[in-house]
Amino acid sequence: MKKRNLLAFCLIALSAAMILSCSKDPKVATPLNAPVLVSVESFIPRGFSSKVVDLNLRNDNPLTVQGIALGRRLFYDPLLSGNNKQSCGSCHIQKYAFSNGPDFALSLGADGFSKTRRNAPTTFNLLWAKSFTWDGGQPNLEEQVIGPITNPVEMNQDISLLANELQADPNYPYLFKKAFGTDSITVALVAKALAQFERIIVSGDSKFDLWAQRKINLSNDELEGYAIFQSQTLGDCIHCHSAGNTFTNFDFKHNGLDTAMSGTQVDVGRFGVTHQGFDSMMFKTPTLRNIALTAPYMHDGRFKTLEEVVEFYDHGFYRNRNLDVNMMMLPKYRMSTTQKMQLVAFLKTLTDTSLTKDLRYSTPF
Repeated sequence: MKKRNLLAFCLIALSAAMILSCSKDPKVATPLNAPVLVSVESFIPRGFSSKVVDLNLRNDNPLTVQGIALGRRLFYDPLLSGNNKQSCGSCHIQKYAFSNGPDFALSLGADGFSKTRRNAPTTFNLLWAKSFTWDGGQPNLEEQVIGPITNPVEMNQDISLLANELQADPNYPYLFKKAFGTDSITVALVAKALAQFERIIVSGDSKFDLWAQRKINLSNDELEGYAIFQSQTLGDCIHCHSAGNTFTNFDFKHNGLDTAMSGTQVDVGRFGVTHQGFDSMMFKTPTLRNIALTAPYMHDGRFKTLEEVVEFYDHGFYRNRNLDVNMMMLPKYRMSTTQKMQLVAFLKTLTDTSLTKDLRYSTPF
């Protein structure tokens, strides 16, 4: 008992000394007023690589409790759009694993009728991404998050007015002060807060993960589907979708799509960024995690179901000159009806329902 009392006394004395030492200089913020740093490791799911990519690009924007909370609020606030009717969360919906949902091949802009050029990508597990958007045109989240806000067919916000609108809000100056130490709001700080929130949206708690941890069993069809997924003569999905536990290599591939796109102009993909011929029709490999929740599929949302996607990869792809070399060697009609059904059964084991219900990622309003 005496040892416990002594320990308690020492802790109280130490706390008092810290407060007194800080109070001597009014320019020094007390620990209670400083943003609380958050370790990125605390968000990495079990079994995932601890070697993150995107966070290392911007060491001037460390994760903090206050920054993440501010970013979450901004993510769901329609004040970021030109007519105050659309938020980031309008097209990246939590229950659809932060995609736009099955009713929209292309998202609608804030005006309610303008359509985006591409299907809205998911916004989870971005810590491991090397670049952003379907064509990799943005090198980090701080730059990417501003793009949809200012895009005239998306949120259509005048960037010169954005900071002023937030500054006039009764809550935001205080929240920016807590997160960044200043109540003077800038677009750069908006981008930092949004990037912090998007970085901590992670998914790694699916049926497949529980099976990998030997906590549950998969059905025979699911196990056969996993074998087909890995087989280089059947599904052959592993070359693009097996980097670590992200189920994507975040690389750019031509996957055999033709150039026809219903109702829109032809999308040349990464060529629009690099202007290199070999990048024509190259698009970033999307994650297969939560794939059952993120229909429709491909950069233009042309396929409505997983079954359609599997049929495409089995025999519907085109042998274009830029086609991925692994697909170039695959014969068409290589999977039976049963094998295609089993592959879809496996893909559905990648659904993480905890992501869709996690209150840390939900709207704060």
